[in-house]
Amino acid sequence: MAEASGVKLGNILSIDYSWGEVDSVSRPLNEMSDEDMCEWLMCWHEYNPLPDI
Repeated sequence: MAEASGVKLGNILSIDYSWGEVDSVSRPLNEMSDEDMCEWLMCWHEYNPLPDI
């Protein structure tokens, strides 16, 4: 798929062979509830901290 779309993938860091399932849902920001928006912002900030000024 990567080749067909013209992108390159980086090195594979790990492969999860468990029987668990990943459930990913995406919806437009304007359709998110206030609670969902807060959760998204907290998660985003954890991985994208603001620089010290």
